[in-house]
Parts: sequence; C-alpha cells; structure tokens
Amino acid sequence: MPSVDHILVRATVLERVRAGEQEANEYLVGEVRDFLRELTVDGHYARAALPVAAYLSAAMDRYAGEVGNGGHGQFAGNTEWAPDVVAACRAGLQALPTQVFAEPFERFVAFVEANPAALEQMCAQTGYDTQDAVVHDIDEAFYAAGGATALTAANAAWLCGLPELRPVPDAALPGEMQRLRAANPDAELRRAARLAAIVAAHRANGHFLVAQALAGLGTRDVELRSWRSPRLWQGPDGSASYLFTLETATGAGLASIGREQSRLYLGTPDEMKRLEAHRMPAPSLLDRLLRRCHPAVPVVEVPTAVLARAVLGRTGSPLEAQLNYVLLATSRRSSRSAR
Repeated sequence: MPSVDHILVRATVLERVRAGEQEANEYLVGEVRDFLRELTVDGHYARAALPVAAYLSAAMDRYAGEVGNGGHGQFAGNTEWAPDVVAACRAGLQALPTQVFAEPFERFVAFVEANPAALEQMCAQTGYDTQDAVVHDIDEAFYAAGGATALTAANAAWLCGLPELRPVPDAALPGEMQRLRAANPDAELRRAARLAAIVAAHRANGHFLVAQALAGLGTRDVELRSWRSPRLWQGPDGSASYLFTLETATGAGLASIGREQSRLYLGTPDEMKRLEAHRMPAPSLLDRLLRRCHPAVPVVEVPTAVLARAVLGRTGSPLEAQLNYVLLATSRRSSRSAR
C-alpha cells in the first residue's frame, strides 16, 4: 500500500503562524484539512496511508467548529458520534501541550457513555435540550478555555512542531499535490470501490426505499439513483410534510410525504432546480406551482396510509423509521392537542 509520510503546506502560511499572526492559525489548520481531503477524496488514498497527525488536526478542527457554533450537542449530532472522529479528537486534544480542552471533551465522553438516550436524541437531531445542566457546564468550560479561537491556535502551534509538516513554496504546492495524487497506484481500484459503496448505501437508505415504493404505487418505471436535501415543512395548523429531492436515470424528482397524502414529482434536473429555488413551498402549493411553471412534470399521488403499508411490506419497517420521521409524528400530536 503506498504511503505519504509528510504534510504539505504553503511556506508563507507557516511563516505567518510562527510570526504570531492569529488569522494565520485558521489558514494553517485549514491547509492541513485540505491536504487530507485532496488525498483521500481526489487521490483515493487509504486513511492508513496518510500521516496520523493530519487526522488528529482535522478532528480537533471539526470539534472546535461544531462546539463553537452550537455546543457539544451539535458536535455529537453532526458527527453522529462516529468512533473514528471521537478517537481522533481525543488523541489530538491529549497531544496538545495544554489540557484545557481535553478536560471538557473527556467530561462529555463520560456523559455520553452514561446517557445513551441523550446521545440518540443528539444524533437524530430531534430537539435534544442542550441546555441540560451537565452539557451546559461542559460547553461553558470549553468557552472559558478560549473557545474555538484558542483551540485553533493550539492546534496550529502543535502542527508547527511536527517533523512531518513540510512547507513548500506557494507556487509549487499545486504541482506537489498533483504529484502525490498521481503516485497512488491503487487510486482507480479504490475509486471504483468507493462509488460502488455510495450506490449501495443510497439504495439501502430509507429515503430511497420510500421513493421506490411511491414510484411503484404509481406504476411508474423509475430508476432511482440517489436522494438528498431532506427538509420538513410545517404549517401553522401543526401539519407537516417531509420533502426530499431525488436523482433518477433520466432526470430528477421531489418526494413530499405528508400526514394524509404523499406525492412524487418527476422531471428534468433543470425543472427540479427551479422548483427547489422556491425553497420547498407548502405541499398544498406544489401542485399549483408545478402546473403553472412546469406543466410537464408527472406526479404520483397516493394516500400516506397506502404508502406506509407498501413500505412496511417491502422493508418490514414503518414509514417513519425509514425516514427518521420523528418530527412528523410530533406534528400529529400537536395537531391532536390543538383540536
């Protein structure tokens, strides 16, 4: 397996960090993150082939950004508490000369391990109360230590002392990165394997399965390829619809899963982009919008109860479980209580 034993960064950025320029701390950490992304995503290097320090720095950067923006609950939710991210973040924080950030992180790890239900809520992003006294105190400890700015500075200072950090002239960096990408003999095999895994993951995903069931109920021959951009539309009466876009072999689509009715709109990519530009209007307006702006877009419409039975029959799981559809269930309770 080919390996890379150094981390390339622009020489001027490293000089600015060593000169004490605070803004340059973010640039250096960002360059290490970009180095990692370029070689894993574009160069198709295996994780084990790249310097461990790059992963530790990137994990600390993710931690700083998430917690700085929305606290530890956001970090847990947006990373889905992935073991590799947690382990890399822990190792990075412990490697820093100061332990002021390792301490709140360890407290949060202990909280998560003792409260799996809280972690589940954070990962589902269903409105977990991040003002829980314990989590709030952990967040405050992070901010008291200087927050994201101080952690980024500590990250950059740690990087500066690494023997594997290699500065190169600014103009030479693109060529050096191209050379590293081209030096991976496993790139094509890994690229093919990654694409196959992405397709398999999409087809096993609940959104894909629900859209497939919808298309089948409309007796439409649709070759679905992927889904994206799930959003919840909630009306003033407490009703809700779950919306997500699709890619098909011949174009694009939009699924709208409501409490009473579910619809699948199919069209060309341009038609669906124009529809998305309307910021996913209320489902009651979708038909009028489509008929006025895109009269050729076909629609499959079935009662949601029928769709739910079809999904259960196909997958053995309820519709809401396939979509992680907790908020729609909440809206039902809200509408019942309003009545």
